Amino acid sequence: MSVVDGRLYAPSDSVGVSSDRIFRAVKYGHSCALLVPASMIPIHQKRDDVIAVTVARASEPARGFVLYTTHLPGYQHAYLDLFQLGAKYQDEFRILSVRLYSEEEFPTEYNGAKPKGLENTELAWKGKFVMYVDGAEIQLREAKFRTYQGMVVLDAAVTGARAIKIQKKIDSFEVRLKDHSPVISLTRLGQRFRLAYQRTGHDTYPHIRFLNVFVEGASASEAVRHSVRLEKDGLAAVDKEFENNIRPSHIDEFAG
Repeated sequence: MSVVDGRLYAPSDSVGVSSDRIFRAVKYGHSCALLVPASMIPIHQKRDDVIAVTVARASEPARGFVLYTTHLPGYQHAYLDLFQLGAKYQDEFRILSVRLYSEEEFPTEYNGAKPKGLENTELAWKGKFVMYVDGAEIQLREAKFRTYQGMVVLDAAVTGARAIKIQKKIDSFEVRLKDHSPVISLTRLGQRFRLAYQRTGHDTYPHIRFLNVFVEGASASEAVRHSVRLEKDGLAAVDKEFENNIRPSHIDEFAG
């Protein structure tokens, strides 16, 4: 262990802890949380460094869940939100491990568990986050991690114009707009990208946004090829219904 500013910290990026100690859930806003002692948290420098904590219910010690939190350096504990586990006050848990979470991990995990409708996308870390859509790169500008309800969330601006958030839940990923609308598809059409999202579960038709982004080497013929691919994927029928029935206000077009 190491002492920094009078506080006790674990010395490395990953900490194995005793699974025998029982932690009880405390009230935390509209949810419950575990108080993770600073002595279990690896030394880190910033308030927004993401910490991955593996926990298990005391009644099911072999079934671990990875949740995420942040920690103010020097503070005596971190709050680990248990919202995704549906925990109630005083529920008992064991903390199995605590480690720092890196930028490189997020794309690898996303690519292994892509959201439905976004199987044609891929994330990468190149000193910054980028997304590939049908092989073409979209920069994720001002990308930054935060945590929410035990999830790690990547906030970013797509082409500098549209804010999105990519959320890692316990068993899946999801991509949403800033207003929480789920993104249900993102496809390349020549030098543009077609982003479809759903306002509510009752929407009959998807809402559409087009992102005008220069794609090196793209041509008009590529747009035709992608239209053919959309038709094969069954999306052309959706586009046709969209054009015939949905209000023009549901289409946005803006430059990247």
